[in-house]
Amino acid sequence: MSKDVPAETLTRPPNRKPPIWPWVVVLILVIGGILVHRELTLLFDDLQRTGRDLIQLFEWLLSFFPEAERAGQI
Repeated sequence: MSKDVPAETLTRPPNRKPPIWPWVVVLILVIGGILVHRELTLLFDDLQRTGRDLIQLFEWLLSFFPEAERAGQI
C-alpha cells in the first residue's frame, strides 16, 4: 500500500465465508475409509472360512491314503 492514498479511500475486502471444499474432501475420505474397512473385514472373514474348508478338503483327500495314517503324518 502506498502512503500517498488517504485512509478514507481504502476499502476493506469483503468478509468471505471459509471454503467448504476441504470439508467435502474430508467427508469423502472418511466415507471411503469406512467402506474400505468394511470390505477388508468381509474379505478376511471369507478367507478364514475358505482356509478352514481347504484344511477339511486336504484331510479328506489324505484319508484315501491309509499308509499316511499309519505313519502318523496326519
